[in-house]
Amino acid sequence: MAQQVHHSDAGRFLKRQRKCHHLTQVALGHIVGLCGETIRAYESGKRRIQQTWIKPLAAALHLSPEETREWQLLVQREAEARKTARQFRRH
Repeated sequence: MAQQVHHSDAGRFLKRQRKCHHLTQVALGHIVGLCGETIRAYESGKRRIQQTWIKPLAAALHLSPEETREWQLLVQREAEARKTARQFRRH
């Protein structure tokens, strides 16, 4: 059975910013203390981006405060949507 791929606006944003800075997933992970596989999972939406990693990643990508806030909102919205979907499936 093929593994389902989940797409994430927050993950696409991360990937776009990383590529703009000509960083590999491994290089970005090294800068912030994550492994490249974690960055890959964030970008693909297989793993939810944790709020604690937003600021370190934003700093590594030289995001403006506005870009960081917009990205935080994307991450929060996706977390809320996942939570709602889990609750819906339970009922």
